[in-house]
Amino acid sequence: MAVPSLVLPSLVLSIEDQAAAVSHVEVELTFEGENELILKHASVRVIYQDTENNALVRAESDGVWNIVQNFFTDILYAIRL
Repeated sequence: MAVPSLVLPSLVLSIEDQAAAVSHVEVELTFEGENELILKHASVRVIYQDTENNALVRAESDGVWNIVQNFFTDILYAIRL
């Protein structure tokens, strides 16, 4: 069985700011299966950080949004489609 590959673009369903540097994001990902497209709903947490992985207030410049990995485990390591 082939591992499904992610097809972009995917859809951001909602973003809920939970703290000055943390947001909760609901997304719909599209994967290409053997003969079909498969939709997968995922819930991830993201954090705004500097280059040394320190949290930054979202309004500060030079930060990047990173996924808190344990919120994306199903997609990264065990795609359950």
